[in-house]
This record gives sequence, C-alpha cells and structure tokens, in this order.
Amino acid sequence: MTQQRVHRFESGETRFRVEDILQFSEALKCEPNDLIPGARTLSDRERALLTIFSQLPPEEQDKFLRVGNALAEPPPEDNGGSTGQTPHRKVS
Repeated sequence: MTQQRVHRFESGETRFRVEDILQFSEALKCEPNDLIPGARTLSDRERALLTIFSQLPPEEQDKFLRVGNALAEPPPEDNGGSTGQTPHRKVS
C-alpha cells in the first residue's frame, strides 16, 4: 500500500474496502475489527457458533434459532425466587 493511498484514507478522500481493512490489519498485526469504530471482536465460542450455523442448510438454521431463542428465554418465576441467571436477549 502506497503512502499516497494511506493519505487518501486519512483525509477521507477514499472510502475503505474490506480488502483495505484486511491489508491494514495484517500490516498492523491486529484484528480487522480493531480498526472499525464500535466493532467488537467475537470470542472463540461466538466464532464456533457462527461456523456451525453457517454450515447448516437454511431450514436447519431456522431450527437452530428457535432452539437458541427457547434457551435464551428467562425461566418462569417461582414464588419470587431468583435463579441467579442473567436474562438473555432473543434473536431472529
């Protein structure tokens, strides 16, 4: 990557492409998400789930999401007792 190209990115003359972010992250020895404001890096467990999910056919992905949503729903309350579990968020 040339100095001129880097300057164009810094000055806002040129927009980043995915390939550019990958080149910068490789040169800086960091994760691509480290270069994107507001982005976060996925944990190993999150990456594993995404890998499994992406390998499923669409109808199995739908089932996977239904099971995940069922697991994420907080259990019904029993006489005001606390389970000590953190409530989860439903995904679609």
